[in-house]
Amino acid sequence: MEKHDAPAERIARAMGFISSRNYYSRSCVTRGELGVLTYLAQCGASSPSVLAEKFNVTTSRIANTLKPLERKGYVRRVVNPDDHRSVIVSITPEGRAFGEERYHEAISETERQLSVLSASERERLTCLVEKLANGIADREGVDAGLDRMS
Repeated sequence: MEKHDAPAERIARAMGFISSRNYYSRSCVTRGELGVLTYLAQCGASSPSVLAEKFNVTTSRIANTLKPLERKGYVRRVVNPDDHRSVIVSITPEGRAFGEERYHEAISETERQLSVLSASERERLTCLVEKLANGIADREGVDAGLDRMS
């Protein structure tokens, strides 16, 4: 096994630990399902191929993500009236309400996790994480979806 940079190793271990305590593991949806609900709530109806591109996954992976959401009544798939060979996915009112509840729970859980930090530490961590996300997005030629504060 090759030797890795100590900070990178420490960050990877710490993030792994934090992720294992993430509220998604206690929720009845996966992170991917919640991501799709959030995207549909913010951007409106979409095709599975656009969703696959947005989340950088295959269309079959999106199909497997949509199936449980449709079973739960959170999304609806209908034939595209402009192209009968494709479908359009939209969020239902139940899906929107569920997604909003999960979002608020995620924010509360994040605030709880960050409570061990002082206000200045939280601000510094926020700036560093945003800088990291924006740097990754720039390198990949995508938008991180964050306001450029740093």
